[in-house]
Amino acid sequence: MEPNNDPSKVIESKYGAKRGAKSDAKSTGAAEDHLLSGLTSDEAHRLLTQFGPNTMPDTNMHPLRMALEKFWAPVPWMLEAAVVLELVLGKYVEAVIIAGLLVFNAALGLFQESRAQATLTALKSRLALNASVRRDGVWKIIPAAELVPGDVVKLSLGGVVAADVHITGGEVLLDQSMLTGESVPIEAGVGVETFAGALVRRGEAEAG
Repeated sequence: MEPNNDPSKVIESKYGAKRGAKSDAKSTGAAEDHLLSGLTSDEAHRLLTQFGPNTMPDTNMHPLRMALEKFWAPVPWMLEAAVVLELVLGKYVEAVIIAGLLVFNAALGLFQESRAQATLTALKSRLALNASVRRDGVWKIIPAAELVPGDVVKLSLGGVVAADVHITGGEVLLDQSMLTGESVPIEAGVGVETFAGALVRRGEAEAG
């Protein structure tokens, strides 16, 4: 391939590269400014309105409704129809067996759902009530429900992680046994994702 000796091409390439470098520098500078100052109060208010509060949805259901729902689905319908058919045909033993399977299936589903509800309730009780967040360039303590995407938060010894975040600076030892079942705390540094409800056993870090 022949070298490009066209002066206009050289000038265009040179200044294009400079413009690209300036653009990258501006992007990097904006990211650094965000990490230094965090969101402004106006930005946080707008994002809170857009995304809603940082809370877990309420999924509690009345036990009676949970039980009734186990009999109101495609598979239970088929079993119920089979029970009716066996009764019509006078096959009472078969009808009782199928009815027993129907009740067992409903009881098993209800038990599993109750355990899931209990786990979710326990997790909610561990969630942080407050969070240390950088707003308008200063650290503030705010209700954890007011955290929004883009916030810079501080993870400190003994604290509970208030939202799912990626660590951007520092290093901490996290106890995530309630979330993942891992009995051994893990070391978490820059770039590691941690989840709401994790307990900080050691260290201090910033995350966003």
